Amino acid sequence: MVCLLCFPSLAVGPATLPTKSPATRPAAASNRASTIIIEGTLEAAMGQPRIHVQLSDDKGVLSGKPLPAIPGLGDLGAALDGDRPTRDRSFIAYLDTGASGYVICKSTAERFGIQAQKDAAYHEVGLHGATLLGVSVPYNIALADSSGDADERPPAKFDPIQRQVALQLNHEAPAGFMALLGEINVVGMPAINKMVIEIDPAPMRGQRQLDVMNPTGPVVRLHDRQMKPKDVDVTIALEKNDYNQRKHPDNRGPLPELASSPVIPNIESSNGQLKFTGDWLVDTGAATSIISTKQAQALGLYDENGQPLRKADFTLPLGGIGGDIKPADGYIIDSLSLKARAGKTLEFRGVHVVVQNVGTRLHDGREVILDGVLGMNLFLPSAAGLAAGAPTKIDDGTFDRIWIDGPRSTLSLKCRAKTKAR
Repeated sequence: MVCLLCFPSLAVGPATLPTKSPATRPAAASNRASTIIIEGTLEAAMGQPRIHVQLSDDKGVLSGKPLPAIPGLGDLGAALDGDRPTRDRSFIAYLDTGASGYVICKSTAERFGIQAQKDAAYHEVGLHGATLLGVSVPYNIALADSSGDADERPPAKFDPIQRQVALQLNHEAPAGFMALLGEINVVGMPAINKMVIEIDPAPMRGQRQLDVMNPTGPVVRLHDRQMKPKDVDVTIALEKNDYNQRKHPDNRGPLPELASSPVIPNIESSNGQLKFTGDWLVDTGAATSIISTKQAQALGLYDENGQPLRKADFTLPLGGIGGDIKPADGYIIDSLSLKARAGKTLEFRGVHVVVQNVGTRLHDGREVILDGVLGMNLFLPSAAGLAAGAPTKIDDGTFDRIWIDGPRSTLSLKCRAKTKAR
């Protein structure tokens, strides 16, 4: 359903961070704890997981003109960088559990000559509603790990993931600030369902600068379905919900590859004496966490007409595949409580969320609005004060490892020493 990318800052270029502020008192985590308490997560993650993608057809691996070494200078920029190859054989994409398929941006499709199926169209739902996308002819997909460094060279080894897959093609070039963010490609649940994803936030810790055009992300390691995470502190079962618009009246031609989305049911949020229980999408493509207007009303943040009852604690500019960037009101709520396996509970405190309805209309006419979206600010190093361009506070994150097990539908976490357990 939701192909969602939330871009946390409108800063153009590196922003120097102030001295790191302490997040929480150090405390040891324990596998025997019934409740694991997490404090200190902030407005938005300082980076998101990305991987390398290689496409092929019956003639071999697709290659394309390399991106310019100096943005905006095209071939001249590439010529000034003597180490750059004359052709690229892969590209970077966000690894996005919130995406129901594969989405290729206009620039990447043009560079690699990715062919569209004539007159085919599909409606994908993003942050600000449905976006009309094209559908490619089938390609074979291979993926490779990422070090988290935005400037890293592609690895030598790619592992085949799927054959004869139709991709979603974004025919619209980004405008305004979105154009400065570079190519926005997405690998979603059809691939994730076949792998165990290991996310290591280590490269993101201790940052003193935030470059929104080339942010440092986590290490991403891709494992086959036989791999089982070790030294896990908490494991949460995921449900799969199908939100795809397969029968949208304006779809045309063959459908792209689609899959269901991972959801954690019965998450309890609290704000003062008010509580709300709902189902939340797990979204590695979202830099921030989101609650619906309905949930904001239940928590005393919005009135019955959907208007704020008090001034927002912060604002964030959010954008997605539709290309628009719009500001969203943000609030700090008291807690989120997630039930895990083995009788454990994962509890986030002082949770930063923005209010935004994210949903779709199913083919039977039912409108579905997600109760919430679990974004990467809860799992990766995060920052606050982003609306002003330069973060005012940073937090190095709570987890040493994050595993998303597609075949077994689980989210597993290894805590850092700073995490409280009781």
